[in-house]
Amino acid sequence: MKWGRLSLGPLLAFTGCVQILGGDNDYSAGHAGEGGGAGMGGSSSGSGGGSSSGSSSGSSSGSGGSAGAGGSGGMGGSGGAGEACPTTGGPMVLVQGPTGAYCIDATEVTSLQYSEWLLTNPIPNSQDPACGWKTTYVPRSSGNQCNASHYDPIGKPTYPVACVDWCDARAFCEGVGKRLCGGFGDSPLGYDEFNDPTKSEWTYACSNKGETNYPYGDDYQQARCVDDHFDGILNAGNGNPEPVKAATNCKGSGSFSGLFDMSGNVWEWEDSCRPADNAADPKDDQCRDRGGSFWDTENYLSCVSPSVDRRRDHYNKNTGFRCCADPLPAP
Repeated sequence: MKWGRLSLGPLLAFTGCVQILGGDNDYSAGHAGEGGGAGMGGSSSGSGGGSSSGSSSGSSSGSGGSAGAGGSGGMGGSGGAGEACPTTGGPMVLVQGPTGAYCIDATEVTSLQYSEWLLTNPIPNSQDPACGWKTTYVPRSSGNQCNASHYDPIGKPTYPVACVDWCDARAFCEGVGKRLCGGFGDSPLGYDEFNDPTKSEWTYACSNKGETNYPYGDDYQQARCVDDHFDGILNAGNGNPEPVKAATNCKGSGSFSGLFDMSGNVWEWEDSCRPADNAADPKDDQCRDRGGSFWDTENYLSCVSPSVDRRRDHYNKNTGFRCCADPLPAP
């Protein structure tokens, strides 16, 4: 074992649950449905020590697709007879974790998936006090290297939604019947437990239950995932995300082969935060994001790489997320 640590028309939206049955490519998926889009822009306080603000909104209508999932199985054991993953908010993979079966999104949440949730008109301030400062969940279109291209569900439906803060990510996951990946037992992860696959849902899935340093193996492979070398240009912060699964071989190995982009493309928020200097301001809390991004290199791209400390209200074009969930009860 190695340790290294969105006039709008209908669009096809893939939702469902991928259930790993044990082989590298042996999985089944749900069907496609139709969904509308939503507008771009948003407001938020800034990241790090500074702040920025802006606002815009958008709306559209559409009907979300549905998906079914069949089969059973998991990794490292059976996922439980008849168990399936939630079908809203994007396809998921059913795996067997150290404390039982759980589901994790097959890819980072896309702009289209996020826009379909926005069509439900989620109301800010409906969460716990840590996110009571939120006034909108629309991704930002300015500030911190963000612009309208980073949330474009019509033009770029399969790109990961970016320019979202921790509270946006948490609200989406809860809004579609999932949760932001954190600790096993549907609980937040201790801030210093990010590199422990027996504690972190995200790390366990990324590292093939703690057996590899990267999703695809022990050793870093340049440009295998959407890293700084992927487009052949050293971006130095000037690049952009790619569609999910653009790096077709950036996936888990063995029975984790239904998981994509856990290394690179965009950083992924995790339910792991700690109070910072100003305990009276939850925006100042430090929260983890995982897996590195399109402008990162080896040091930030492993399954156990420590993240840069991010404020809860941080957003950037290189930051997105994926969700976890409990399996649905067997019928």
